[in-house]
Amino acid sequence: MSITLQDIAIITGLPIDGNAVCGPTNMEWGPVCQNLFGVTPPETALTYGSLKITWVRNTFLNLPEGANAVITQQYARAYMFQVLALLFGNKSQNKLHCCFLKLLADFGVAGQYSWGSATLAFLYKELCTASIKKTIEVAGPVFILQLWAWKHLPYLTPISIIPINLNGDDLYGFRWDTKRTYTHTPTHVLPAYRSNHDTHNKDQVVWTSYDNYLHPWCLAGKRIWLTTAPLLCFQIVEYYHPERVMRQFGLLQRCPKWPTDNFDKSVHCVKLTGKAGVDWCRHYAHYYRLWNERAQNIVGDENFHLDVDYTTWYHQHGHLFTTLEAAAYMYQQTEINNMLTSAVANQGRADLTAQQVLPAIVEGLTRVKLSMEADISSVPTDICG
Repeated sequence: MSITLQDIAIITGLPIDGNAVCGPTNMEWGPVCQNLFGVTPPETALTYGSLKITWVRNTFLNLPEGANAVITQQYARAYMFQVLALLFGNKSQNKLHCCFLKLLADFGVAGQYSWGSATLAFLYKELCTASIKKTIEVAGPVFILQLWAWKHLPYLTPISIIPINLNGDDLYGFRWDTKRTYTHTPTHVLPAYRSNHDTHNKDQVVWTSYDNYLHPWCLAGKRIWLTTAPLLCFQIVEYYHPERVMRQFGLLQRCPKWPTDNFDKSVHCVKLTGKAGVDWCRHYAHYYRLWNERAQNIVGDENFHLDVDYTTWYHQHGHLFTTLEAAAYMYQQTEINNMLTSAVANQGRADLTAQQVLPAIVEGLTRVKLSMEADISSVPTDICG
């Protein structure tokens, strides 16, 4: 499973089908702030192109009475900048690079960007960084991932004390805008999360979560939910592979082909630091061209091995467990189930005696015991290593 463009669109309402989020990153940002905010931030608030959100919030706290159109636009721009900080901010979400402010110069142009795909690109990038062993923090819109998990994985879902009934104007994420209780779900317990993840079955997953949700704004970009174009956000390039999670779109999952997109892996590690003068639209022209062709690159039969059984392929090539304990547990359960099945099948046979049946069961239980001892002794102290 994976969070997709569909999830971003329906949970947040961010536009999906639009221009890639990109622009200059090497400007004199003080004059840019003066032009778009009507005030130049102090040096303590603007460092290396990043602007403190607390300064923006305090400076544009309340719109003055009788404000003219220019001042109203400046305050609206400040509000939108704070919203973007929730999506693209640093790990503390207290700063945002002013390259995003530049994109808010013209509200009409700003509305034509694919903010949803940029958000997903940023989230993919941060989740990749978070998987590195020494990483202790993650930036980006992690709250969207949380809302996604609550909907798709019920064993993680809190209970709403006062359930919210969505109307036609509400975004799907609003359903969690209420008091919640977590008495039946683990919180901040990593081993419990891993155990739930490893031992749940297919019936404990909500594959298609939005069957009856028809908000027209959220569905506006539906035609490219299944695109295979790369997701872009300035220097970030993340490939998008919906062919791997077709069940989330209510479609049959078949064996996906290995990507043949010739993705340059070096772009996955690029950061803005030290690259202020790079024109990313030109530097990544190939990837931006692919995004512009997103409607022509929709998942089809050519993305699958039609003669390969998906379940067989997945069990041969997929990572079925996150811990050794879970793998050992499932192996033991399989052994026990096989023994019980054999015992039940032989129960009605008049030609078998207890002395003939019991040795096979004892042998199986012995294998399980030895397997448990071996697996427990081999479990590393740091399973992320």
